[in-house]
Amino acid sequence: MTPRIFWTSLFYGPHADYAARLLGSLDPTGMPFFVSFLLHDVCDETRKLAYDWGRNGATVWSATGPATKANALRWAIARAAQAGCTHLIWTDDDTWFPDLPVFVEAVKGFVDADYDLGGKEYRIPLRGLQHKALEKQFPDDAFKPREVARFPTGGCWFAKISRLQEIGFPFFGMGHKGEDYILGLLAHRLRWRIAYFERGFTVNAAIGKSHSTAKTRGANPRHWGEDGETRAHDCIHEVLYARV
Repeated sequence: MTPRIFWTSLFYGPHADYAARLLGSLDPTGMPFFVSFLLHDVCDETRKLAYDWGRNGATVWSATGPATKANALRWAIARAAQAGCTHLIWTDDDTWFPDLPVFVEAVKGFVDADYDLGGKEYRIPLRGLQHKALEKQFPDDAFKPREVARFPTGGCWFAKISRLQEIGFPFFGMGHKGEDYILGLLAHRLRWRIAYFERGFTVNAAIGKSHSTAKTRGANPRHWGEDGETRAHDCIHEVLYARV
């Protein structure tokens, strides 16, 4: 099957400066993908920026109800599969692309080489009782307290859609925190082919700085499963979007 890639960028809150920087670093002529922008509680300026860029070929969707990042991910995966795509590229709005062609060629190369997941490498230990929550999701495996997860950071990554669907990712109860290192931990356990790279893009980048100083944004500040529970009721399964 010829790879087909679905690109999704999430814009969250009143941060038009982030939106302007990200959108200004994207070039529709160099993005041979299905492109969608998801808007969560954004300001009017961000909405206009996304809509104006969307005239180049992106589809812009706005959340019409409560939505977490995990819901947005779930929606993007379903929409990508519906469009017949094989891979997902995900970015947050505080990611941008100083050299977009280099990033695009790197991802296309990894996709052609049959990698399952990729992005900039981070490491973090499991928090609290997350190992117990993971055992509830995967009862045939054992996870250690404070086990270190090596993972592509959630600000910008790509993955095979079929792989994400195999493990039912993202899990219920995931809010804005923890989805990336939980995915990375499981990907290593399951022996996925993972590409760690940082060519052509910058993640978690505050305006004028190399790393974000902004407070965590999103509906759920708690890390998934840190109290040992999965809390399915924390996450509304059907996030609704209206096309702008």
